[in-house]
Amino acid sequence: MKRIFIAAFILLTCRLAAQENYLYPQFMNAQVYYKNEAISAFVNYNLFTSEILMIEKGKKRRLPDVDRIDYVSIGADRFIALSDNTFGKIVADGGLILALRYSGNVVRTNETDKGLSKSAVNKLLESGKPLPAGVEIATDSAYYFLKQRTGNALFYLPGTNVEKASYAGVTKLFAKHKARIDAFIESKNIDFSSPESLKRLAAFCDELMEE
Repeated sequence: MKRIFIAAFILLTCRLAAQENYLYPQFMNAQVYYKNEAISAFVNYNLFTSEILMIEKGKKRRLPDVDRIDYVSIGADRFIALSDNTFGKIVADGGLILALRYSGNVVRTNETDKGLSKSAVNKLLESGKPLPAGVEIATDSAYYFLKQRTGNALFYLPGTNVEKASYAGVTKLFAKHKARIDAFIESKNIDFSSPESLKRLAAFCDELMEE
């Protein structure tokens, strides 16, 4: 009975702690891989600081020793610790890492903003129906908010700075290969707003690094 109580308490704590400013609906059991060890922790991704937080003794705190973390596995997702102590979800894992660093924007709304009346918001909250993709509605006192979850694509070459997944970013990281990168971008019609295009570009940069 004691074990059941403890497990239920931990689960309840994690559910209550996961508020609307996190990527996942609740804190989840994850594996944190350090250089020489791995630990288990209940974690979630903070959309506003781009950090991964853990629950320890009922309180939220940053993961310790972020500079020693290789990556964090949360369910089927993997996150890499970037050079500025934030985390990005790994999309392509090669010599050049393509990652998404999530962020959220909170907008205070009135009864007419976004076409949502107070009664419409209440109905959505009470219905339990899925909300539109990428949009989350939460109440805070008398105010209503819309939350947009976005992922900013980044290139990360371990040992260097994090760069935006853009033409300027990739040519800064691979300045000596600029001419070849230009030719590849033109021949493959690389679209910097497309994750699939960015994956192809990252794979090409991996080939450059192997030469």
